[in-house]
Amino acid sequence: MATFGAAKTNLFSDNSMNALGALAGSAEGGQQAAELASLMYPEVPEADPWMAAFKFFEKMGEISSKPGSTTLSSLVQSPGAAMDYIQENAASRVKQDQNRLQAGFKTATNLKPKDAGPVKETVYQNFRNSYTKDAAYKMYNDLKANMDAVNTNYELAYELELPGVADMSMIFAYMKMLDPTSVVREGEQAQARGTGDAFTTAANLYNKLLNDGGSLQDAQRRSFRNAALRLYEQKTIGLDDLNIRFQAEADARELGDRFDLYKLTPKQYDIKVFGNYPGDDKIETLSGSDGLTELSIIVQYENLNQGEIAKINQQIAKIKEELGL
Repeated sequence: MATFGAAKTNLFSDNSMNALGALAGSAEGGQQAAELASLMYPEVPEADPWMAAFKFFEKMGEISSKPGSTTLSSLVQSPGAAMDYIQENAASRVKQDQNRLQAGFKTATNLKPKDAGPVKETVYQNFRNSYTKDAAYKMYNDLKANMDAVNTNYELAYELELPGVADMSMIFAYMKMLDPTSVVREGEQAQARGTGDAFTTAANLYNKLLNDGGSLQDAQRRSFRNAALRLYEQKTIGLDDLNIRFQAEADARELGDRFDLYKLTPKQYDIKVFGNYPGDDKIETLSGSDGLTELSIIVQYENLNQGEIAKINQQIAKIKEELGL
C-alpha cells in the first residue's frame, strides 16, 4: 500500500491526520485509515484550463450559430460555460474530500484495537469465582486448617506442663478431618458411632481425656499425627484434580499468570518426631531386637539433648554387639 509523503496534506490535513491517529489508536493506524479512504475516494483532479477554454469556445460557437447573434453577444455569454465547469469541478472536489474524510474516520475507528480489558476482567472474575467456590477448594482449606492444628498441637504437647490440653485439641482436629459433620464444639463430649472405626476410636480416647484428664503416650500421639497426615495426603487428590482442570482452562484463556497468584497447592509438612526421654535407667534395660527397634525410634526425637542422644547411641552399639550385627 502506498504511503503518503508530501501529498498527504492535499488529501488529509495535519489536523485530520492527528484525529485519524487518535481514532485508530496509533499514528500508523491513522495512516492506514487515510490510505484506505483515499483508495475508496480518490482525489478529483483540479479543473483543466484547456477544458475551461474548450467550454468557452464551445458555448461561443453555439451562440454565434443562432440567427441574429452577434460576435459581441457570443463573447459576453460564453464565459458562463467555463465558469460552470470550474464550479462543478470545485464542488466535486469538495464532495470527494468530504466522502474521503468520513470514510477515513469510520475506517480509523474500525482499525482501533478492541479494548478487551473489561471483558477479559469479567472472564477472569468468573473464572476465579468458579475456582474458589468449588467444593474441592473449600474442602482443602478446611482439611489444611485441621492438619495444621494436628501438627501444631502434636509439637505443643512437648512444651506444655499439661500436655493433655494439646492432646485433646489434636484429637479433636483429627476427628474433624475424618468427618466434619460429626463433631460439635471442642471441649464437649464427642458422640462415638460404636462401629469400631477410626472416628469411634478417636472419640472414645478424646472423651476419656476430657473426663479423666491425663495425656497420651508418645506412641499414641505419634499415631494420631501420622494418621492425620495420611488422611491429608489422600484427601488432597481432589485439589490436585481441580488444579489440573482449571490450569488447562487458565492456559486456554491466557489467564495462567493470574491463576498462579491464588491457586492452592497442597502444603508439604515438615514432619518432626518428638518424645519424652525415658531416662538413662530405662535406656539401659532395653535389649535384643525389640530394644533395638525402640531405641531407633527414640533416637529420632528432635527434642533430645546431646547427652541423651549419646546415651541412646551407646546402648544401640551395645545391643548390636550382643546380636552380632
